[in-house]
Amino acid sequence: MYLTKPQLARFWKLWAKAEREALPASATKAERTELRRRTIREACGWSSLTDVNRGEEYDRLMLAVALMANDFEEAAHFSIGNARRLAFLMRECARQIGEIVGAPHGWEYCRETLSRANLPQNWEDVPDELLGATLAMLDTHRRRLLRREVAGDRGPLAFTPRRRYVRGPDGLLYHHDAPMAEPAKALCTATA
Repeated sequence: MYLTKPQLARFWKLWAKAEREALPASATKAERTELRRRTIREACGWSSLTDVNRGEEYDRLMLAVALMANDFEEAAHFSIGNARRLAFLMRECARQIGEIVGAPHGWEYCRETLSRANLPQNWEDVPDELLGATLAMLDTHRRRLLRREVAGDRGPLAFTPRRRYVRGPDGLLYHHDAPMAEPAKALCTATA
């Protein structure tokens, strides 16, 4: 099972609506199961919900189920799933850039990077087809800043959305959800 509990709950709630719309009240359990498996197969290529991945496959499945249920609000939500994920990652990357350079609002700092690339200054205005490239550009900038600060020896350069960067007395420290040594952990919680 790849889907999270909240994703499964949202699927089953929407699926109940879709079943009521697509099947007569007298439909058998076998007919309901066949409709569900056919819908999953057509949307994702799998016959079971346990094989559906969390990202784009889940969005495609939920879009198909929402259209079947005539729930156009949910359909609109899942039709832009990839853009939503990329926008979230861009906001987190901008936050990390702000933490690294000491700017309270990371996106304000990123505006100069975007303007040099002839992109809009707000991530909401970046065309969908350029969101991935914009995230890559921001991540490259974040990595360069980290290399300047720590020369790569104080932690990984890879982007992890939950990671927080905190300036300590001896330079730049990082932490994320993984357990840390006690002095660094105390420093991070004191300044966060």
